[in-house]
Amino acid sequence: MGASFLERWRRGRQRRALARPAGSDESSAHTGVALSVSSVIGALAGLLSWVIATRLVDPAEIGKASQFVSALLLVAGATQLNLDVGLMRWLPGAGRAAGRLVWRTMLLVMPLAAVVALVYAVTLPDIGRTAAGAASPWLGVVLFVLAAAGWSVFTLHDSVLVALRRPWWTVWRNAAFALSRIGLLVVLCVLGFGAQGIVLSWVGSIVFWIAMGSLVLAVLVRRAAARSAEGSLPTRREAVRFLGPTAVAQLGTVLLYDQIPALVVARYGDATGGRFFLVWQALVVVDVAATFFMNALTLGVAQEPAQSARLAAAARRRLLVVFLPLLALGALVAAPALDLVFGAAYAEAADVLRLLLAGMAFRLVVLHERGFDRRSAGRWATPACSSRAPCWSPSSLSWCRSVTARSPTCCRSRSATWWCRRSACLRFWRSRRSDVRRRRLRSTFDQQFLPTAASRSGGS
Repeated sequence: MGASFLERWRRGRQRRALARPAGSDESSAHTGVALSVSSVIGALAGLLSWVIATRLVDPAEIGKASQFVSALLLVAGATQLNLDVGLMRWLPGAGRAAGRLVWRTMLLVMPLAAVVALVYAVTLPDIGRTAAGAASPWLGVVLFVLAAAGWSVFTLHDSVLVALRRPWWTVWRNAAFALSRIGLLVVLCVLGFGAQGIVLSWVGSIVFWIAMGSLVLAVLVRRAAARSAEGSLPTRREAVRFLGPTAVAQLGTVLLYDQIPALVVARYGDATGGRFFLVWQALVVVDVAATFFMNALTLGVAQEPAQSARLAAAARRRLLVVFLPLLALGALVAAPALDLVFGAAYAEAADVLRLLLAGMAFRLVVLHERGFDRRSAGRWATPACSSRAPCWSPSSLSWCRSVTARSPTCCRSRSATWWCRRSACLRFWRSRRSDVRRRRLRSTFDQQFLPTAASRSGGS
């Protein structure tokens, strides 16, 4: 009876999945909710793990571990080449070549991340010493290379699951990863491993869940390819044109978020670097929130491009009204908030937090100017592009719809939004240039041929 119930439940899920097309609004909503929940779980787990770590080890150990983690995130993010968005765009149309696309992507990213991680660890030897503990520093270098190579494809696994219409699997996978990492952290720090325990909690969880995820993906991709018809893969030129600018944009983001804490630890010491790292994480949360807030506001330009100047002023006003009081409140309660969340040893960094929050006020202006380009009138205003709203240029509407039909979350990332903006600008410029050429040709034709024809008709 139990087996019969499970079989009926499985068949019901299959029927519901087949009844929900991949590009439908319902499918997009399910995917968006799943990825949002997965992101929230990852963010909360990251915050909780560092809060627990501050209760178990001193700031100097936090500084050593934060340098390793920052370098890990930097290398993995820089070498990912924005292929998570590329997989969500190309995998649904790959057909029987889905397996080739997935494994070629993994085999491109992981060796690249390993090489960059090796160079980074040799350049910054403290990373290997922290991971190795009392053992040889080269053991720490090996652990760092393994972790960087694994983390570089961790997000790619999520992209494959989304493209294969398994978005909620990303939620359970990230939740399991978070629980295993926090569990290992508590056990190893209680046993007295200190910074090495924090590092090993990352490395062990990454290696285990990448191995398990690869086995799961092998089965899912093979089944999907067997059920599909012949598909097509992007050419090398198409892949480079799509990934090139977005990879550069992603590199800038990870350099901003992850390189600075590593440099502070290397320059000012472990204890100071540990306090700065936790303060910097708080600022990154505010920066990401403001970025997404700005992206949401710019959707208005997609609907009313003629009102871009008015909408830009309204967006600036709302952005400042919402975030300036929050920044002021954060500066006011900086010391007690750090004391409450991380402990008294971290309240010393209250002045650093206040200084960063003051700088964040100017960062809001940058975010606004990046969202709305004032250099051109109206038609060049930049909105966010989502799966359920058209891009602001009619000439790029078909392109945006073709991308979002394959990937409901493609245009939600900042890099894909930039690419959509660039494509729209180029298409609009080319269409305007074509219009000018047509008008010139028509004018030339009228001047050269119409008077001759009139004279001939008059003479006859």
